Amino acid sequence: MTLARILRNATIVAVLFGAFVWWYLHATAAAPVLVFPQPPATGGPIRIAVIADHFQSGEEQDFNAAVQNFIVHSLLADTYYAQHASAFTVKSIFEAWTPGSSPSKYGFQLGAGVTNCRISWASNTTSLVDAVVRASIDPAFTVIIGNYDYNFGCSQDTWSYVAVGSLGNRILEHEMGHTIGGLDDEFAVEQLRTTPYPGIKEVGNCTTLVTPQWNGVASSGRLPECDLYGVGIFHAFKDCRMRVPVADFCPVCSGQMDDAINDYTSAILTSIEHPIVTAGFFGFQPAPPPRSGRAVSVLVRVNNTTGKTLVLSTTDVPGSNVQHHRRLGDYVYEIIEGGQTKATSVIPGDPFHTHAYNGSPAPHASPAADDVAIAVTIPDVNRSSLANGQRTPEIIFYKLGRVGADPITPQRLAELKTQDLVKQVAKVDASALKYIANGGKPMP
Repeated sequence: MTLARILRNATIVAVLFGAFVWWYLHATAAAPVLVFPQPPATGGPIRIAVIADHFQSGEEQDFNAAVQNFIVHSLLADTYYAQHASAFTVKSIFEAWTPGSSPSKYGFQLGAGVTNCRISWASNTTSLVDAVVRASIDPAFTVIIGNYDYNFGCSQDTWSYVAVGSLGNRILEHEMGHTIGGLDDEFAVEQLRTTPYPGIKEVGNCTTLVTPQWNGVASSGRLPECDLYGVGIFHAFKDCRMRVPVADFCPVCSGQMDDAINDYTSAILTSIEHPIVTAGFFGFQPAPPPRSGRAVSVLVRVNNTTGKTLVLSTTDVPGSNVQHHRRLGDYVYEIIEGGQTKATSVIPGDPFHTHAYNGSPAPHASPAADDVAIAVTIPDVNRSSLANGQRTPEIIFYKLGRVGADPITPQRLAELKTQDLVKQVAKVDASALKYIANGGKPMP
């Protein structure tokens, strides 16, 4: 047998083995369970995955009860969220934890790490979580219910973590204000109470402007403290869920939540083969929707300080990609292929914050998280087209300057770049996507 034939046969065996491993992992993965809505109702476009942490194999019913209590009887029964319940589809996945050397399948551990949350997590935690939920649910957000009788919640990367003991304290409702609406906390932490705010806030529920962006909203004010700082930054109302979780959203926060939810329910579907054109509502029209089943979710770690990126995974996902153009945050990503901008999407809030509610009157501390994982969906491609180089999209992340509250469409982003009103933070090259799509391992 010639050397060429030996190498060819070895390649075939390797490919077949890789295919078997992929099939085995997916075939043995726990199947998602529909939590909300119940048939015959059809679910909405905001998909939420709920998974278990620190539940043993004999505690699946306990987890199912916790899911019902947190999601159906609390979150979607809340005064605000109940009005928008039809926008949500919620599915759960139970994977049992086996007691041993680690208290979690995903690297979680009780006790504060580098953040102020009452749990810490491993460097690969988000990758482990994403691997469980991405292919089968492709959620906008993942909720992790921890089997601990404590009152805390945390949000980082693509997930929010709530302990069983926090049920009834509206912590999940508060955390969804961060993850869905990009809302900031409306108080100062002790160590920053006398520190001037270091930046500018011209959108959202915090402001540094003399005339707030919510000027004209009935009964609104300009009250000190917001986004963890006590000087030079303000919020609108004394009572709000983003200050005290058991309160309702104030009119300013509920308005931003409405905008965020409307981004999904009046979805701007984009396709790399059918880019958005300038016309219509807010200066753009929805492009023809991409073909069903052709999209890739890219989980990428972005360092806000160094600009370094690390592609963690590429996953084929069904459906179209919702692009968020409303100004719900200060960061935006752009998908480019062949020198043309194909899509833009605003990232709600500040992804480089870790949110941690620990049950005290002003409990939330959101220290800067320079290195975070962000999920980006590239529409109208699949992993094989990335792997063989047939498709070569790139992802660029920007931070917006003082650009106002108008939507960030592809056309507007192009204008802002010519005016030096955006700063490039990081870039993912097509070669990095190709490497991971071919089965390469992330190399920090």
